[in-house]
Amino acid sequence: MIGLCGGLFIWLFCRFERRRQAHYARAGGFRWDPPRSPVRDEDTLPLWYEGLLWLGHWTVCLVLLWLLGRLRNEPFTWVQSAICAGVLVVGGWAVHLSKERRRRRGR
Repeated sequence: MIGLCGGLFIWLFCRFERRRQAHYARAGGFRWDPPRSPVRDEDTLPLWYEGLLWLGHWTVCLVLLWLLGRLRNEPFTWVQSAICAGVLVVGGWAVHLSKERRRRRGR
């Protein structure tokens, strides 16, 4: 019984929403524009290449932090080094984004 009532409620809700959208389409207030692909600038890297760069930066930071940690009395573990490297890479990316936004605002 609960399933039947739930199904009826959902059907009525969908029917109401369909009528509401049809009203907007007739009144001219509801226009659906298909999504457009984003325009790529000449200086924008492909997504796969940017992901590969992130992975490379993280790997280099991971190894350097682990080697630096070996100089301490209690060395960093691989997990600690991985977390610190991730924080460094994301922090560097945030700084790069803020510089890029400032540069684009100045155009």
